Amino acid sequence: ANMAWAFSTAGFASRALFHAIAHEAFPRVAEFTSQGLANLVWAFAKAGVPAEGLFGAVAREAAGGATVGGGHRPSRLRQFTTQELANTAFAFARADVADERLSAAIASESLARIAHFNEQELANTAWAFATAGMPRADLFNAIAAAIAGQVQSLSNQGLTHTVLAFAKAGWPMRDAHALRQALAAEVAARADELPASDLANMAWSFAVSNWLAPGFAEVVFRRAAELGNWAFTPEERSAMHQFMLSVRLERLAGPDCQVPSDLAAECAEAMQLQAPLHSSQLHLDVSAQLRRLAVPHVNELCVPELGYHVDIAIVPDDQGRLPVGPAADALQGLRAAGSQGLIIEVNGPSHYDVNRRTRPESAMKVRHLELSGWRVVEVPWWDWSVMRDSRVKQQYLLRLLRQAGTAGATAGGDGDGAASEQTQGVCASDVVIDDLEERVRGISAHRARLLRDHLRGRDPHALSPEDWRCPGVGDRLAQRIHAHLKRQREEGAA
Repeated sequence: ANMAWAFSTAGFASRALFHAIAHEAFPRVAEFTSQGLANLVWAFAKAGVPAEGLFGAVAREAAGGATVGGGHRPSRLRQFTTQELANTAFAFARADVADERLSAAIASESLARIAHFNEQELANTAWAFATAGMPRADLFNAIAAAIAGQVQSLSNQGLTHTVLAFAKAGWPMRDAHALRQALAAEVAARADELPASDLANMAWSFAVSNWLAPGFAEVVFRRAAELGNWAFTPEERSAMHQFMLSVRLERLAGPDCQVPSDLAAECAEAMQLQAPLHSSQLHLDVSAQLRRLAVPHVNELCVPELGYHVDIAIVPDDQGRLPVGPAADALQGLRAAGSQGLIIEVNGPSHYDVNRRTRPESAMKVRHLELSGWRVVEVPWWDWSVMRDSRVKQQYLLRLLRQAGTAGATAGGDGDGAASEQTQGVCASDVVIDDLEERVRGISAHRARLLRDHLRGRDPHALSPEDWRCPGVGDRLAQRIHAHLKRQREEGAA
């Protein structure tokens, strides 16, 4: 642990060295002290060397639980100091290693000792749970109460981590406004000493929160002009661009607030250059199904006036012509509403927290797109993953497009962001049941309604024959449904 800590602190991140350390440490984690366990994962996270097996061993050792031999290992977290608890949570989040059992245990232990955490430990803990997509209201309420009187004692890094954490978590507290105001006031008071990285991160955080204190934007722009464009990395310029979009589109500053034109141009260019290296398999599959529906679309489109890269865009041509074929009627409402077009965001797990709520940064992107005249719908990974048959996937997309077109015609292009709420009513399990109604003997419209109520959004492909039984659906019909879905899975795999 000490060797890994020393090399990572010195900035020497040799993968060969760290892999050798992981190989030696893995079978001996039970011999490590609490400090050794915390330092070990912190070192690997700082070095940026992946070691999920080692992190898993540390999680099991720290959180305790059942052993392979049928025994029970007690949790060691009570032996951890508050710094070790915070550092362990921070390391797992920074290394992007999820272990819900360890996270829950650290949260419980932290809540019991929250009064003993210093301001940096509070900031790191909040950042870790927000980054991991675990915005526990009880933990964030406790951290907010503890940190409220220590805001002025935070280091610049601690202040940045705190603002970032609460913004990424969506401010899941009873009284978010008071803490937001206190943090914004502290940022403004320190603006003249903030480096470019902290300024960009905190500006982005308040933009994600869709809230700015009066005069905050002016303070940020003045400090950015003092630092100069060269002080910001490309990632920080992208963050500043999103802040500028929020100020302009969401009207978060007064009419006299002036954005430095040279900085705005540099930041917009940096945002446009943040193109994804490749499309996900999930995205490619959705695109393939749209092609089968004869829907012309563009993958990985950069929206020029915003700089955002979107997964799939369906854009009417200059004459307002829309696709022909099965999707034509579904999309008529888009042109009628004067919409720029339809964007389909194919969202994997990183876009949601553990409760499947959209993360604030993804929600901000949708707000900006809709305020600029686009209609946006989402295809969440958990919906797409339960559909194994191409026909069912196409039905799902047609229903999604139809709702998007209807929402567009209803909203009238007013850009108030209402369309995204109206177009999220498509449920994959409903589409699967619609397909069963057509293809499985004995499924009437009445029985289909009973099955929809019975499933309530559960994954149809994960159910046993017994799970399909409900009033109106007996053993034989349940067996037929299960056999049909099994054939679909096998045909899809083939």
